[in-house]
Amino acid sequence: MNKVLKDSNSDIVLRRLRPLASSAALMNRRLSRRNKLLHSMRVKHGHSIPPILITGHQFTMISQHQTAAREYLQAYKLMPDDPLINLCGGTALINLSLGLRLQNKHQTFLQWLAFLYNNLRLCGDIIGTTNFIL
Repeated sequence: MNKVLKDSNSDIVLRRLRPLASSAALMNRRLSRRNKLLHSMRVKHGHSIPPILITGHQFTMISQHQTAAREYLQAYKLMPDDPLINLCGGTALINLSLGLRLQNKHQTFLQWLAFLYNNLRLCGDIIGTTNFIL
């Protein structure tokens, strides 16, 4: 076996072997395990901010912006003065307002502006722009 691996023709041998599962199937299996873990964390610790934010991030990664915004709004209800939650909620609403199927784009646009302004207000002391007016 060792000689086969060192041989330059070993690529030919390995090319003929079919993989047991495609990379997409392996990715889906890993994602489904992660989703089950996140779901169990959300059920067990329903009012905990980190699982809510992680779930929102995952929905953002797969471009489900409405569900991501719902998760971030749930976190906002629990901790409205957190700059990260305001930033995440605002960006999810930006992505949602850019969608084609949304009927109330102007209202969603104003909501993300409010979230981002709130984020700016909360981070104003850090940034040094407390007198910034939109």
